[in-house]
Amino acid sequence: MQKDEIVMNTTKKFQSNSGSQAYPLVITTLGQFADAPMRDFLLELYSSASVHDFTQFSKSKSEPRTAWQTSLTPSDLETFKKKMEYLPDFRCQGVALGQAFASHLSGDTVATVLVGGMATVMNGHFEMFSGILQRRVVACVVTSAVACISNTVSGAGDDVQWYFDFEKPKFQAVTNHLVDQGCRILNGNRNDILDKNTQLHQNKKMKFFDHRLMGSQSGIGNSQGMKSGDTVFRIKPYRPSVIKENNSMFSMPHYGDKIRVFAKCIVGGRPGDMVDIMIMTQSS
Repeated sequence: MQKDEIVMNTTKKFQSNSGSQAYPLVITTLGQFADAPMRDFLLELYSSASVHDFTQFSKSKSEPRTAWQTSLTPSDLETFKKKMEYLPDFRCQGVALGQAFASHLSGDTVATVLVGGMATVMNGHFEMFSGILQRRVVACVVTSAVACISNTVSGAGDDVQWYFDFEKPKFQAVTNHLVDQGCRILNGNRNDILDKNTQLHQNKKMKFFDHRLMGSQSGIGNSQGMKSGDTVFRIKPYRPSVIKENNSMFSMPHYGDKIRVFAKCIVGGRPGDMVDIMIMTQSS
């Protein structure tokens, strides 16, 4: 664990009794636990639009789960079932305030985490907005003419959710006339992609953070000990899913994303920028 990383509470497990702990169990990366089958499972789990779908897919003997497991090879299925005994129900604990290690052979295993209040952290792959002035328009018909009366109100900042780095393709890359950047893609087709210059700029900023702050750069020694940037937790604005029905657009809360909201954006920024958020895990 390094300073300014998003910290996840892993005390509660999906398929086993968690038990009480003197200190909550936390992680900042999935590491080698997130092999291909586990990544596919997590992507499918958090794409659940309703609490029913989420709950059913998380149960080992449910019909959706059984159907999904048929695509795994016997060896992958055996490994997956063993890992599921330890898979946590991820809850955002906060932001790391210092360094800690998973093993006492490497260093201190007790971490200090900010669980509430203002924090400056790196934004993920999607633009985040703070509170802005919005214009409310009221239209009324007067003698066959439309008169517009507008007043200005203050809008709150984006809700902030956490997500897996490898989950990026599941969200809309850019804003267009139909959906906003960061909305979950429901039809499986990405409407637009970032241009190469923008994507390169984002990757440079994120690699700098991953290399210099999280210690994922190449160095002298055993490379197996390096932290991989694609298994860490990042933040993004939560935006309701958009569906189209009968040529009309509707916004729909998405359960798999909404349960991961833990903060409000105070000062926004572009992808890879440092942003100010107000952590509210104690009341969310």
